Amino acid sequence: MNRNNSISTDFTILTDGSSIIFEDSSAEKQTRQDNRARQTLPSTGTIVQACFQKESAQDKTGLAIGSNKADQVVITKIVPNSIVFQQAQELQPGMQLLSINGVTLTTVTDGVSPLQKAAQLLMGASGNIMVVALVPPTMRRQRRLGGGNHKVYKVLKWGLCLRDATNSQGKPIVVIHRLEYHAATHKELSAGMIIRRINSGTCAHMNASKIAKLLEDQRGGQCKITVEKPATGKTTNVVLGHRDTHNFRFRTSNWHRYF
Repeated sequence: MNRNNSISTDFTILTDGSSIIFEDSSAEKQTRQDNRARQTLPSTGTIVQACFQKESAQDKTGLAIGSNKADQVVITKIVPNSIVFQQAQELQPGMQLLSINGVTLTTVTDGVSPLQKAAQLLMGASGNIMVVALVPPTMRRQRRLGGGNHKVYKVLKWGLCLRDATNSQGKPIVVIHRLEYHAATHKELSAGMIIRRINSGTCAHMNASKIAKLLEDQRGGQCKITVEKPATGKTTNVVLGHRDTHNFRFRTSNWHRYF
């Protein structure tokens, strides 16, 4: 499979009601698709393109998506060793999906929300799938865990993955390694941020293991964390929702699991 980031012109996808039709592409059709996509591109952030392949419509891509308060389609999870994980390493949780196979995901069309549109495309498509995504300005590109000697502590109920690190003075700190599920939709959060407080309680002198345990022991549907951006030293309070609370939103089509 060709792993470069160029737009494939082997086919195009047209939507006709609930059906998805594959047909040969022409340069003219591709140009029209690109022009439509550019009209809805945001003015800030970095655009990335990725391509992956499904042998059949029944295959799972390993991509989980959700929608934030602005009704934007956001990647919330990428399953390790899945199709997307192996073939589309440009994609990361927290990125906004702008289009799939030339179909834009930034507007409501005929009563179909961007999230519903994305779900239909991911479930119904087979063959090469071309994705255009936005890296928000507040999001730092996350490197996937691939070896290394640091251990990552996952607190899935809050969508946080933490690890130990050191700051520029060599002092130990705990940083966000990766964001998943609903946490990935918070624009205020990004990988590399330092965990400072949990529900107004300080995390000073705690390692990643202790902070993960503290987060796991939190009760209720919400948890407030204070994070610091290393580059500026600015702190921000973010209220996270419990994963079980968000399961209700999955049933109301605001969130989707894996496709």
